[in-house]
Amino acid sequence: MISPRTALSLLALSAPALLGGGCLSLPSAAPGSRDGAEGARLGHFEVASSFGPAARIAPTACSSGDPERFLGVDLEDASSRLVVRLVIDPLFGPAVRVFDSEDRFERSVVFFRDDCETFTFTLAPTGWIINEVHVRRVALELDCATEEGSRIAGRAAADRCD
Repeated sequence: MISPRTALSLLALSAPALLGGGCLSLPSAAPGSRDGAEGARLGHFEVASSFGPAARIAPTACSSGDPERFLGVDLEDASSRLVVRLVIDPLFGPAVRVFDSEDRFERSVVFFRDDCETFTFTLAPTGWIINEVHVRRVALELDCATEEGSRIAGRAAADRCD
């Protein structure tokens, strides 16, 4: 009988031959953003609401909703601190929430599909899971107005939201 230490040694010595001469190539990270440039704009939205002056949101980052336990993504604009959150609710369907990342609950407005002339989105898994977060691909186009007078219009897309 062969000892466990000997078996591991034999495995270590034969692994390069088993793996094609020692060349094993694994991807080091999930696929990059739409244009591959870190911090590149993913699109833009024009927004107006009672919580602040009209603004242009030009997201440069996309985050999966998994860490905060929702199905969807956050499209984040660091310069304006505004976030466009796409949420797929199992009871009410898709909705978008726009909020200030520094005042998440006071400076916030929600747009439901019924508020919109255009509300199209694609939210798809990429097949990657990193630290228990499903990496998703998103495309979102909106033209919405609430009865209270808040508006959002624009589009954005990202190949990697994690």
